[in-house]
Amino acid sequence: MPPISLKKPRISIAQIGRFRFWAGIISGVFSAIVISLAFHHTKESYFLVISGIYEIETIEHREVFFRFFLSLLASVLGLSLAIWIWMGNFYHHSQKDPRYKAYARSYIMVFFWLILIALARFSKLAYIMVFLDNQYITIWELNSVYGWTFILLPIVMFFHVWHVVRLVYYTRKWMWYALFTCLLLTFILQNTTSRKNNQSEQWDISLWSQPIPNSNKVIYYYDAWGFIDTHLFGYAITDHKKPFKLNRRKEIALHHISRPPNDSLIEGFALRKNPPFGKRETRIAGTTIITHNYFKSPAYSNSGCGLWKYTFKDFRETRDSIYFFGLTAIFGRTYPEDSIAFPKGSILLEANQKGKIYRLTVVELIPQTGPPHPPPNVPAFCERTYFFDPERPLDVEVFSDFGLFKPVVK
Repeated sequence: MPPISLKKPRISIAQIGRFRFWAGIISGVFSAIVISLAFHHTKESYFLVISGIYEIETIEHREVFFRFFLSLLASVLGLSLAIWIWMGNFYHHSQKDPRYKAYARSYIMVFFWLILIALARFSKLAYIMVFLDNQYITIWELNSVYGWTFILLPIVMFFHVWHVVRLVYYTRKWMWYALFTCLLLTFILQNTTSRKNNQSEQWDISLWSQPIPNSNKVIYYYDAWGFIDTHLFGYAITDHKKPFKLNRRKEIALHHISRPPNDSLIEGFALRKNPPFGKRETRIAGTTIITHNYFKSPAYSNSGCGLWKYTFKDFRETRDSIYFFGLTAIFGRTYPEDSIAFPKGSILLEANQKGKIYRLTVVELIPQTGPPHPPPNVPAFCERTYFFDPERPLDVEVFSDFGLFKPVVK
């Protein structure tokens, strides 16, 4: 019987076996694709559920993070399955090889299923808690606090898998080749198995614009519907020479603009169910954005909130306000003075298929004092939405460009 060498061999296709090597590669890639599809569809279905219950904001950096994280994790899980197949070969170079290989295969499978079970458990709890406590909406925002912890999960698994391989083989550059392959596969999965925000052709976008006086900037209000009824909406600021692109928008963290903007300042408010509250100041494209974050009370808690609709005979604009005259209430309070005024800022002009303005949409903040009670020292408001329909459709040119959002013709 020839002596058995105690020196570990270098890992190679010959040591693994040609058929077993390619079987592992094909199985690993196929598994990574299936797992990535499952991950991304679960994420999208969860987002669909919570967006149907609560008003949340979908910020692109969250989408990018979760697409990358889930694709990277799927790639590492696929690689671990490939290595599990490789370690099943029968080319032994020492008496410990069979035990080390069995240990490596068991270790990889335990790690593989433990991660899948943990994610399945977490996803199940996330679905359940959405219906019990709206504080769990912050699951969608975990990346802002625990982003590196998420990324460490596939990194730790990658190096743990190669740790057990090194019990049997000298890996040399194979581990770095595998790392490069994982990153390449991550990029491919991220761009093929998930819905991407940067594909504007997948979205049905309604767009309004408001130029900022004495500047080359314009504010857009967008309302976009996409994959499995995903709804994105909000404000973005850009150069007036550049067309609006959903994937390259500079998001303004406001729900509504409270006064006509200028080149140096845009001020408004946001209603939230969760912290942070209070005043927040940021800068985008050289413009200061001031956001007043208030506690959001549901409309049903105050009879003064909800939707009110009127027709009007005439209107008049000033620099800061718009007045409606000759009001007829369709539903909502009847005003004895037969007129009403609102500050400009976030008023939307809605056009029909002929380009005529048939409605102006205005949102007003209504103070809330009853339950549910906000946190201490945090003002609570709900939103009252007004529809003002002219008695006959109006040309868009009869309205000024100052403080009003006009529809963008596609």
